[in-house]
Amino acid sequence: MSILLSNDDGIHVPGIQQLVEVLRTLASVQIVAPDRDHGGDIAIRSGTPTDCVYIGVNTLMRPEPDIVVSGINAVPNFGDYVIYSGTVAVVTCLLLRALTSTPLPTGKLLKVNVPDLPLSSLQGYKVTRGCSRHPASEVIRQTDPRGREMLWIGPPACSFDGGSDTDFDAVNRGYVSLTPLQVDLTASAALLVLSAWLGKTEGLGPW
Repeated sequence: MSILLSNDDGIHVPGIQQLVEVLRTLASVQIVAPDRDHGGDIAIRSGTPTDCVYIGVNTLMRPEPDIVVSGINAVPNFGDYVIYSGTVAVVTCLLLRALTSTPLPTGKLLKVNVPDLPLSSLQGYKVTRGCSRHPASEVIRQTDPRGREMLWIGPPACSFDGGSDTDFDAVNRGYVSLTPLQVDLTASAALLVLSAWLGKTEGLGPW
């Protein structure tokens, strides 16, 4: 089995270095990550994280990889935060292109959140849906040592939909959460409402 490994943080962060050590005990691994350096058997290209994966799958790895892995990210990717997640964005560019050996259907990816616990303390695995979170609204103004203004987006918001079937709840209880994601963002329940609105009919329901 062959794996293409990437991330959105660069080749030198601890997460990807630790992950490649483990994955290479299981399969042949090629890293294609955003950076300007070159070293060993690691192929690195400048550009966005999605550029790296797209080039890796379509040009650098022959035959093409069986699986594309993105991570490890230092912070969790819970629920609708995936909209902002560079870690998830790394592989979304491939959702419309099926890899020949992947067990997931075209347009699907698997998001994994692991609690920051010793392996012996993990409670097991949970198949979950994503929670919903209040977006961070606070922006913190600071000044760096050179006198330049810095703007920091506020701390992560608390979950307001963290039911027992969500990734947020599973990780908080010590479980590894497995959440399937898809590229189709169509609000299916709103299709009939929108059609009725265009037709100027009565009895429009809530979206």
